[in-house]
Amino acid sequence: MLGGRLVIKSLLALLVLAGAVPFVLPLRDGKPLLSWSDIKLPKLPVEVPDVSLPADSSSPQEVALYRWRDADGVIQFSNEPPPPGIAFESVSIDPNANIVQPFTAPEPKAGEPGPGQPPQTAQPGSPYSPENVQQLFEDTHKIRETADARTRDLERTLQQR
Repeated sequence: MLGGRLVIKSLLALLVLAGAVPFVLPLRDGKPLLSWSDIKLPKLPVEVPDVSLPADSSSPQEVALYRWRDADGVIQFSNEPPPPGIAFESVSIDPNANIVQPFTAPEPKAGEPGPGQPPQTAQPGSPYSPENVQQLFEDTHKIRETADARTRDLERTLQQR
């Protein structure tokens, strides 16, 4: 076991040394084989589309998407309509459809510590009252219903295609 660790440490040291030598060891002209300025990231073979948000993104508007078949019969999707003379379908999408509303903590009752404050005394048992647990179940049920409705809408939209 001890010999295996020594071998691993030796291999790691050799690896670090082999990586550092081209940057440190000078050649005949006194310069090393590589310098940090020689290291460059490769160019991407494809252009990356601009995905920046518009300047006024405080209230996003509905987005229109277009679907059509090109001359080869391949289905195309775009946020811009196809060239004139091509039959297409248009679908409006609400950008806020998948946003979950934030949770707001209830105000503390009189005598209870506020948010971020430790409890004044340790109380045995669960910190949840039966009313709070019931509210938690109701909220969870509403979230599940919303998720199921969105899934049904998505499946209905996909079946129309």
